[in-house]
Amino acid sequence: MPQNEKPCPNSGNLMPEFMSVKISIWLSQPNRSEFSDNELALFRAVALAYAHPTRPSIRKLYQTLCAMLDEDERRSGLVSRRPSASMFRHLVLSLPSVVVDHMRYGSGLTRFQILKGAERFTDQSTCI
Repeated sequence: MPQNEKPCPNSGNLMPEFMSVKISIWLSQPNRSEFSDNELALFRAVALAYAHPTRPSIRKLYQTLCAMLDEDERRSGLVSRRPSASMFRHLVLSLPSVVVDHMRYGSGLTRFQILKGAERFTDQSTCI
């Protein structure tokens, strides 16, 4: 694990159903940009990675998106349109905050969920 990544107690836990619904609603928002639906789907997929326990920065995700588009251009020879950094930041910040908080920081977890998430890091054979 890289130095700047901190372990998160909810890593490995599934997202509650109501959060999946919130993400589905976020993903299905109408396209009000100059980008195609396929381009916007890619941007949203990368933006969704913001809600990950390793807590990637928006800047790092934008750099990753640009690197993906550069690689696609290199392979296909077709020029890919890129969102501006501010447009991508706005997209990331439009993620449902309850999902981001739960996935990045583990907020709203019960004690049982916290202990269950830590179970794989503890040695069960030493328990009495």
